[in-house]
Amino acid sequence: MVVQKIYTYLRYLILLLVSLTSFHVMAFDLELDSMNHKELHEVEVRDKSVTTINTNLPSQKITAIDIAKLNVDNVADIAKHFSGVTVKDYGGAGGQKTVAFRGLNALHTGVSYDGVMMSDAQSGMIDLGKFSSENIAEVSVFNGQPSTIFQPARMFAYSGVISISTCQPHYDSLHTFHARAVAKAGSFGMYNGSAYVSKNFNKKLGISLTSDALNAKNEYPFSYIDGKNTETRKRTNSDILSSRNTINGIYRFSTFELLSIKFNHFYSDRGLPGAIIIGTPFLNYSNQRFLENEFFSQLHYENKQNCKIQYQFSAKYSDNNLKYTDKSVKYYSIPDNTLTNFYQQNELYLTGTVQYYATDNLVTSLSSDWNYNTLIATSNGINAVIGTPVRKTWLSNLAVKYISRKLTFGTNLLYSSIETSNTIENQNTLKNLTPGASISFKPLQDKEFILRSFYKNIFRIPTFSEIYYHEMFSSNLKPEKTNQYNIGILYESQAHPQRLYFKISVDAYYNNILDKITIEPHGGFSSVRNIGMVDIKGVDASFVLSKELKQKSKISLQLNYTFQRATNFTLGDPQYGDQIPYTPFHSGSSSIFYEIGHFDCAYSILYSGYRYNGQNSDYRNLLPTFVDQCVYFRFTHKWLSLKCEVNNIFDVQYQIVQYYPMPGRNLKTTLTFNL
Repeated sequence: MVVQKIYTYLRYLILLLVSLTSFHVMAFDLELDSMNHKELHEVEVRDKSVTTINTNLPSQKITAIDIAKLNVDNVADIAKHFSGVTVKDYGGAGGQKTVAFRGLNALHTGVSYDGVMMSDAQSGMIDLGKFSSENIAEVSVFNGQPSTIFQPARMFAYSGVISISTCQPHYDSLHTFHARAVAKAGSFGMYNGSAYVSKNFNKKLGISLTSDALNAKNEYPFSYIDGKNTETRKRTNSDILSSRNTINGIYRFSTFELLSIKFNHFYSDRGLPGAIIIGTPFLNYSNQRFLENEFFSQLHYENKQNCKIQYQFSAKYSDNNLKYTDKSVKYYSIPDNTLTNFYQQNELYLTGTVQYYATDNLVTSLSSDWNYNTLIATSNGINAVIGTPVRKTWLSNLAVKYISRKLTFGTNLLYSSIETSNTIENQNTLKNLTPGASISFKPLQDKEFILRSFYKNIFRIPTFSEIYYHEMFSSNLKPEKTNQYNIGILYESQAHPQRLYFKISVDAYYNNILDKITIEPHGGFSSVRNIGMVDIKGVDASFVLSKELKQKSKISLQLNYTFQRATNFTLGDPQYGDQIPYTPFHSGSSSIFYEIGHFDCAYSILYSGYRYNGQNSDYRNLLPTFVDQCVYFRFTHKWLSLKCEVNNIFDVQYQIVQYYPMPGRNLKTTLTFNL
């Protein structure tokens, strides 16, 4: 009730702000119309600027131009092309996909959507398969800390962050209206349509609307090999129907002051195919369904007019409703033999950040976040949720950064106060201080050669599922603690149209996880305990090369490679000394792109070495090496673009998650209209 009242007040506040904005715009237009005026275009002033270091932390970025060169459908597919990133993919268009960094599981990964952090207090993980690759302006990943300190405190509360930026309306006096429509059709009954429309009414006010819909049967054939047995089947109950609709509004008081608002609705109805079981085809049909209905709104204000003091504020409210059903004879005690679980999550999130430039080289920031999460769960099954969990979180972060021609140094201290409770039991409030620091050095003034290093101590709190959703629930779970160490180099050549451009980076890292939360099965029930410890040693390497050729043609190459040795050092665990599950020793990606005139094409490879699903000494847990190769050809003429893709060219049969086969060879055609 409290959250609903707060949300009602927030809606009235938003409506008031929009009304005031509209009044201000009308007044502005009347003022312009009352005089004879002529608009002058902007004049660009160019001068030689001081080169500063902003790459003191390992970060990677893929822009909309780069995304167009890849065979991808969602943000998780994009993340597969970053080094040091592990994606769990259950297969099929719209299937669940989660992302983890450097051997740390997906629970340690934060997701930022247009500058505001997302959360899931129940599972702790964000499904990136829900975010279409259309209308994405940029996807960035940060290991350790974000690259700038003018960020919410919650951005510093994760071991790594993936940041999603969508296309926003930008003022152009010659083109105030923009529109794009995309139609896709692919194998296994996949149809996807999206539309983007933006309108700038004047220099101050702009609005954009985005709509995306996906329908896919996902009944793809696959071959499964288990020792000497090989079976060929077709995936069933893997269909999906989903849609995402977004409204963005932005009002610019001036060049450096703006107010933006976002309304987002996501709906999906999909089948959960379940794990395949070799030798028992009749057990492979699943009746599990998953229905999701999510709405969230964001309000953001930013002011950078003052050269000394800058500030920003954001507010977010989300309402997420999930329904899980499973019809099976094993639920003989339930009417219709159907298990039905309902989950409703609500979140209210407020954040504010102030940044102060003490000198030309020294900048500080102070940010505070407040979260209020609730979960209401009901079930007609025997094992229902215990209580109604509530979590209140207060984060405050103090950050300092020094930047000069040769040296960049940054440090931060994050204070966390987290209280978790339910209707039948209260927990003690967790209070903690966690530091982080980074440094980079540029030894050569005229060369972009950088040495960098960072350290970060952070933790992740237990999710509602870990605390309450096991038969022997544990309300005294401690948070997982991580220590991250990194040292690396970066070299980048100067960009020049007639020269070869390249960039290379290599980072070696060590991560340590203490008090790892581990689920222990005990016959017919399970318990959760803090008994795990993991050591992770690895290397990330990235290489980019591009060259403009004759006849207005261009070629570019990108290579990513990751080595990880992630060892389980949990005492008494049968897997002691083993590589942790789903972590390959070697993985990587590569892509080569060629463009000439109206035509362009690309060839890309995703590689993963062998992994294990469980104990390494058991061959049945082995997931073999796979190489997924894709190619596309595209023709663009004025406002029309036609793209043809062939994915998994050689029809490789592989799994990223054991017993969940990935699609084999498949085709896709994309038609794009730009206005």
